[in-house]
Amino acid sequence: MIKVFEAHVATESEYHHPGVCTIQGGIPMIETGEGLLALDEIQCAGKKLMPGKSFLAGCRHWVEEEAL
Repeated sequence: MIKVFEAHVATESEYHHPGVCTIQGGIPMIETGEGLLALDEIQCAGKKLMPGKSFLAGCRHWVEEEAL
C-alpha cells in the first residue's frame, strides 16, 4: 500500500487502461481514464515520505511500459 502526497497530471494518453503502472522520465505513473498521473511524492507503508524517483529505486514490482 502507498500513500500519494503529491502528484500531477503528466499527459493525456491515447490509451485508457486505468490502473496500469508505467514509468516515464524516471517517474512512476499510473494510467487513468483520462491520461497519466505522475506520482511526485509517495509514502510506502512503514516508510518515510520520498520522491517518486527514490521510490522506483527500491520498488521491484512497478511495471515499466513503452512511452505512450
